[in-house]
Amino acid sequence: MTPPSTLTLPGLTDAAIPALASSLDLQHVTSLDLSHGKLTAKGLSLLLASPHLTHLRSLNLAHNKLGAAGVEALAASPRLARLAVLDLAHNNLRGKGLDHLTRAELPQLRILRLAANRLTAPSIHHLSNRRNVLYLTTLDLSHNDLTDAAAHHLANAASLLKLTHLDLSHNNLTDAAARLLTDPHRRGLQTLQHLDLTHNTLTPPTQANLAALTTPTVATT
Repeated sequence: MTPPSTLTLPGLTDAAIPALASSLDLQHVTSLDLSHGKLTAKGLSLLLASPHLTHLRSLNLAHNKLGAAGVEALAASPRLARLAVLDLAHNNLRGKGLDHLTRAELPQLRILRLAANRLTAPSIHHLSNRRNVLYLTTLDLSHNDLTDAAAHHLANAASLLKLTHLDLSHNNLTDAAARLLTDPHRRGLQTLQHLDLTHNTLTPPTQANLAALTTPTVATT
């Protein structure tokens, strides 16, 4: 029997990684879900050193304890060239972690989830102008500490040329950010189709104006 291509192992600690990394079954895995665990940079480094991790397309590491050091290990790995989906939500990455991520060689990456990582505007500036996000179609930046300055960086992004879905819900954005992100003459985000601005500080008139838009469609409530 051929091992499954999707492997879900929630709740793991670093102690479980050596056995996983040595498993020959990993060579068949294209989607690996290790979310909601207690993995640290040490455990992730051990996993990414596995010679069997050769066909991975989707990696879910949300709700772990990776921190910036974990993303540094990920960025240094040569085994993620095929990765299309990466979920790093709830890992306390902060700016340093995101800086490491912008240096990663992930040429196939299409979906990136970075919710709840205490990200701020300066890090978004670096992210939105790096070549390794050129082909992203979905970017989740919800539940962070983003202000209107972050919206300015995104609206003028030199990269993000293929982005269709952007989630900025649960941040600290105001009407000014909404205008920047939906301005038809903005420099960046030309392919954007859906923008989530729910749970920000938008006034009722702005919400009404956004509701009338068709490109992009904007969620505000």
